[in-house]
Amino acid sequence: MSLRLPIPLVALAAILAGCTGSDAGGGDASAEADAGTDADADTDADAGECESSGTWEDPGTGLTWQDGPWCEAMGCAAAIAYCDALELGGQADWRLPSIGELRSLVRGCEAIEPGGACGVTDDCLDIDCWDLVCYGYGCGAGDGPGTAGCYWDPDLVGECGTYWSSPVWNNGVFDACWHISFEWSYLDYVEATNALFARCVRGPGG
Repeated sequence: MSLRLPIPLVALAAILAGCTGSDAGGGDASAEADAGTDADADTDADAGECESSGTWEDPGTGLTWQDGPWCEAMGCAAAIAYCDALELGGQADWRLPSIGELRSLVRGCEAIEPGGACGVTDDCLDIDCWDLVCYGYGCGAGDGPGTAGCYWDPDLVGECGTYWSSPVWNNGVFDACWHISFEWSYLDYVEATNALFARCVRGPGG
């Protein structure tokens, strides 16, 4: 059984209303990640949409991002291995982003943007660094500036869902990874065996 923190109230309300969204993130309900993601990813793969052929450089950080990312959800360790093995744009030094790097992609939800009130950073990865402000309350689902209302730059493409960060760590009960939902605009952790998306990065600091 997957272990995780409670999902945001807005996500829970949507789930109870039968409106759970269309991606592995969807408020990061574990049932949705486990039950819905594989089917959606298989459909995308069949349509030939999983091919990752582009990159995007963030002018603010100098980081270069995979664009669009592989559309099939996977566990956190698998995501780390996938990025480590990625060859794209003539480069082979890709990695799964840290939570600080992943936060640098957020646009339109101040609490989880870099320097925002959420205390989870590359220098503070313990459970005690997290509190309810990391749920980005006040940032509505699908209200970001990106395509389909994603909370990322409008120039980025990819599944508007929930993305892993590195590393895997243990919270005293299970192995976990921090992640960000770019649809529901929150930062949380979940058991590392859950299936979420990966967007690889390369550049400064790595």
